[in-house]
Amino acid sequence: MIVKPSDIIYHIIGVELDNPDLAVDSKGLADARNAHPDWQMGFTVNKKINSKKLIEEIAKESRLFPFFKGDRLSFNSIKG
Repeated sequence: MIVKPSDIIYHIIGVELDNPDLAVDSKGLADARNAHPDWQMGFTVNKKINSKKLIEEIAKESRLFPFFKGDRLSFNSIKG
């Protein structure tokens, strides 16, 4: 089960939005995971929603700032 905010965002962009070749900044992803050591997010989506809005809401409830640097997904994190 995917529970860390960074992994949820990565999954939404890569899988749910059908971007199988999505590149990710591995250091930014690792830092984002480390910034949320005991976090476990959970939610359901039962109707079609705007993916950008969903990602913004996840980021707002976490310590993450996801962004694209060129064609690569990256994360800035606030240390806790």
